[in-house]
Amino acid sequence: MSKRLRYMTEPITPDPTTQPGAGLTQDQVNQIVQQRIAEATRRAEEKAQADLAAKLGGASLDDVLAAHKTAQANADALKSEAQRDREAAAREKAEAEQLKTDAAAELHITRITAALVAAGAPEKAATAITVPGVKVGATPEEIKTAVAALKTDLPGLFTAPAVPGSDPGKGPAGRQVLSSEGAEGLAEYERRFGKKS
Repeated sequence: MSKRLRYMTEPITPDPTTQPGAGLTQDQVNQIVQQRIAEATRRAEEKAQADLAAKLGGASLDDVLAAHKTAQANADALKSEAQRDREAAAREKAEAEQLKTDAAAELHITRITAALVAAGAPEKAATAITVPGVKVGATPEEIKTAVAALKTDLPGLFTAPAVPGSDPGKGPAGRQVLSSEGAEGLAEYERRFGKKS
């Protein structure tokens, strides 16, 4: 066998006298490692702080943060007139949308009240009744259909004679006094559907 081949196939046995750290306990090795890690960390922090100070032109980080906050406040104060106008327009649009929603709800209530009175419900009872299945924005025809179904289910609500010429789109044509039969119908409605809030 050649010397080279023998060298590659022979097992290597370490020499305890030439091993690094020979004669040190595990605790001593751990302590040395911890000291070297702490030293390397301290040097890295010092270098990072020196690099940051060089980039900031000698100013501290607190000074830079204060300058940034001041610059942001100045930028906000200098908003263009167009930006302020856009913000005001957005607020006005939101207010107009709320008014539109409120007006649609009032129109809905008026149409339902008119349809109930036109179908023979006393006006006082009509203002206390919510017609099931009719949502805000329903057409007068949808309201009439729902009131007709309610009249079939609860005929006691509709004791007053129908007011000729009443249209759910125009509001109630006249005022009626709530009769005792209308009160009974209203009580039945509240029992079935709950009080109108």
